[in-house]
Amino acid sequence: MPSPSHEALHHAFRGDPDLITHALRKVGGTDLEVIKAVELNIDTTETRPLERRCDTVLELELAEHGSCILAVEAQTDPDEEKITAWPQLVSHLYAKYRRPVGLLVTTQKPATAAWARRPILCGVPGLPTTLRTTPYVIGPDNTSKVTNLADACRSVSSTVLSVAIHGRSPDTAGILGIVVDALGTVDEERAIRYADLIEGALVNALNARTWKAIMKTSTQPFVSSIRAEMRAEGEARALLLMLERRGIAVTDEARGRITACTDTQQIETWVYRAFDISTIDELFA
Repeated sequence: MPSPSHEALHHAFRGDPDLITHALRKVGGTDLEVIKAVELNIDTTETRPLERRCDTVLELELAEHGSCILAVEAQTDPDEEKITAWPQLVSHLYAKYRRPVGLLVTTQKPATAAWARRPILCGVPGLPTTLRTTPYVIGPDNTSKVTNLADACRSVSSTVLSVAIHGRSPDTAGILGIVVDALGTVDEERAIRYADLIEGALVNALNARTWKAIMKTSTQPFVSSIRAEMRAEGEARALLLMLERRGIAVTDEARGRITACTDTQQIETWVYRAFDISTIDELFA
């Protein structure tokens, strides 16, 4: 099962043109601008018994260069199977979508970054290369750390990427307060999404403890919303356990309604009502 840090390092790019723009400019040294990013089906397996899955596949709309496909792979350690899997992935996506394809690899480890940057060559020895796959790689060695609030606020998406990439470094703990303040400068929905990604990327135990401590005490509005959602989730789980203990059959529809509710007062109303009901329909009466 993929780790939270693995998921964070590719989920960060989903539906975030600003973050993708920053990443591509970092690895390419160009002024590319992504104006739209649409997630595609990551299952690239066809009828042949050969697995070709990718963490995230995006269709990008570039400001001046039309559309292209970007495959994003989060890589923890070197994996020699990727030497054949990545060229196959790029070729498959190119044949499927008939558009230029790029491969972006993200990692928290410098050694893995160096390994992933090696071009993968395929051809007859002594003759020109038939197929060359060169991943774009973002790792700790080419991602600067956040050091002050002004820089963190200048590009919040790049700040989130930096924190995610340096999630294993104990130095990251010292700037997490700055990061939370920077998240407070963007809209609440985006801030909550970024906060979730950062939490998943903080592999180092000190970083994780520091982040949790900050999130417990921060007065940023988006943090208050996160805490409210967590309370609602906890109360919803307690309500479902109570219904199970009382032998009340809970339909999928009812379970979905309960778990989706973020209004703690409503959930508390249901909890009080749950003591006296005999069917799940009575809970919502």
